[in-house]
Amino acid sequence: MLYICIPLINYKYRLISTPMSSIRFKIFWMLFLSLLGFLPVHAQLGQNKEGSLLYENEYSVGALVHTNGFGLNCEFLHFRHDGNYQLIDVNMYTVSHTKEYSLPNPNNPQSSDYVFGKLNSLFVINAGYGSRIVIAEKWTSSNVKVNFNYSFGPMIGLLKPIYYEIQSADPQGSNTYEKFRVNDDSQQARIIGTSFTKGFNEIRGIFGGHAKASMSFEWGPSETHYFSLETGITLDAFPVEVPIFAYINNQRVFTNMFVSFSFGKRY
Repeated sequence: MLYICIPLINYKYRLISTPMSSIRFKIFWMLFLSLLGFLPVHAQLGQNKEGSLLYENEYSVGALVHTNGFGLNCEFLHFRHDGNYQLIDVNMYTVSHTKEYSLPNPNNPQSSDYVFGKLNSLFVINAGYGSRIVIAEKWTSSNVKVNFNYSFGPMIGLLKPIYYEIQSADPQGSNTYEKFRVNDDSQQARIIGTSFTKGFNEIRGIFGGHAKASMSFEWGPSETHYFSLETGITLDAFPVEVPIFAYINNQRVFTNMFVSFSFGKRY
């Protein structure tokens, strides 16, 4: 019988003096460790040959959150041999800059929160091919199946331009929506927000590569249906810097830690 015990870590930090990216990282790990603390993770080592042969295929769909965004994931598996599955996964998620945060315009009391100097929003779609290796099989309904997963493959990053709502200089005039203009103090002083719906007709793509490594934990009373908690690290790499911001150095490589919760079926 294998028992996995995850200790909870008590983080102490001050919000005022801690960068936003560091705060999000610590909150992410606090939530992740808390989730694992509640899992009844105990499984017997070995392989359930009968179950593997009976259910050669399975799939799962779910939602994920990572250190700089959120999205959806889908996995397809095919039995190869004892303890080894062919893995194909598809992921779709948003990616924010590590230094990105929202604030109102200090020069305009009518302003809502927005990200100053942001040029584009990044949405990633990737497809990976790899393997799932069973570390601990689920022998009974009270056990938890433990797996190691890895995959890699192509991806596309979709860039949607940001349109800012600009307050009219004429009190009787209408507000306009414009892209961010660098060194235009007049425009920047009149920004009161952004529009999510504008810019979809100007989306463009950047191709790149993706890799993922993770541990997954499956449980449930049924042999054919199960729940899964997966956590690991992803790497998204582009051949050029992705133009997300006007003033902050942009990145070519995005590394994120993630947690996903999924529902799966074997057949």
